[in-house]
Amino acid sequence: AGEGEAEPVDASTIFDTLDRDRDDLISMAEFEYFFETLELPLQKGALVALHAQLDVDGEGTVSLGEFEAGWEEVLDAVMEQALVAAGFSARQILLYGLALLAMVSLGAAFILVALSGWRRESLSAMVVESGLIAAVGGITARYREKSDAEKTAEELSRIVNDAVAGAEAASKPKQD
Repeated sequence: AGEGEAEPVDASTIFDTLDRDRDDLISMAEFEYFFETLELPLQKGALVALHAQLDVDGEGTVSLGEFEAGWEEVLDAVMEQALVAAGFSARQILLYGLALLAMVSLGAAFILVALSGWRRESLSAMVVESGLIAAVGGITARYREKSDAEKTAEELSRIVNDAVAGAEAASKPKQD
């Protein structure tokens, strides 16, 4: 890395940080100390389970090889706990993941259909392409967060519509 750039963090770097007594093994106490010191949002039960999952040989400690083999699991557990600590439920995480998968799938399908339709210039491909554009646009519009300007514009539109409806109702002659 260049000057001012952070060095990439990998499993062996984290292992060396965790191994406070330099015995080339990570004990449960060292594992707990690391997560507590960095204030990583991993609950005690999840921490114990993660350490046990990494401890493949069941000796109560984690070697560098075991840690490197389970590095992705460590990252996944920390990410999941961070999302839970931020207020996301497991259901919400699953739904957002599925929505992301659906959007990526629709985008890929759109590209493939667009390339196919461009090459053949067929009407059916254009219809499917238009449908995919509408679906991707609808999903994107539904799940993206609106800016303050859009929220204000919607509120202004609602006020104007209410005022117009009120003026129309007031201008109509009353029927007895």
